[in-house]
Amino acid sequence: MIVQGLNALVQFVAKFFDILKALFVWCLDGCLYVLKGGLYFGFDGILTVIEGFVQAIQFGFLATSMAASWSGVSPQLIYVINACGIPAGLGIIGAAIGVRMTLNLIPAAFTRI
Repeated sequence: MIVQGLNALVQFVAKFFDILKALFVWCLDGCLYVLKGGLYFGFDGILTVIEGFVQAIQFGFLATSMAASWSGVSPQLIYVINACGIPAGLGIIGAAIGVRMTLNLIPAAFTRI
């Protein structure tokens, strides 16, 4: 009789701590999920704003159209240049150069690990 009561107590304690562990893991997963979602939301917002600024400044199309019209290039060639995506490529290259120049403003002491 005492052995059965002792076994029941041991099983209760084991299940209690298993439930407590599962509850702790569930709470920790929830907290990490909320933290990850918050960081993603903030980072996504920053990148959306940057993307909006970059898309608002479309110098590639303007530059190729102006250069083509000033140089007397035929309208067919201007169409082919625009259809191949050369203005978008120039915009991407210009943005990459701008980002690189901005990153060069950060002192090397802060970027070394």
